Amino acid sequence: MDPLNRLHCLETGAGPPLLFIHGLFDLLETWERLTPLLSDQFKLCAIDLPGFGKSPLPEEWRESLSGMIEAVVAFLDSKGIEKTSIVGSSMGGASPWASPGDIRSGSIKLF
Repeated sequence: MDPLNRLHCLETGAGPPLLFIHGLFDLLETWERLTPLLSDQFKLCAIDLPGFGKSPLPEEWRESLSGMIEAVVAFLDSKGIEKTSIVGSSMGGASPWASPGDIRSGSIKLF
């Protein structure tokens, strides 16, 4: 398995996909208080970015915003998610804007 596909995630709920991306030096637990409020309307997926929380840092990973975007896209591919809305905090919110053609987004919400 490609190391970029190994992002730790917390999945819950049912409905259209909604991806949560935390900010720099943060964890997927950032979203703990928000996810219960949305799980009856969306299939939620909160991820730990490479090198944060329980996600390993691949040996040959590019430490940059584009490297983070590659990891998120690889994760979405591994889950078969073709289109998702994104909720992001700080750096996690910047990722869809940095490369909108690579992140398949229905909408983007920034915190």
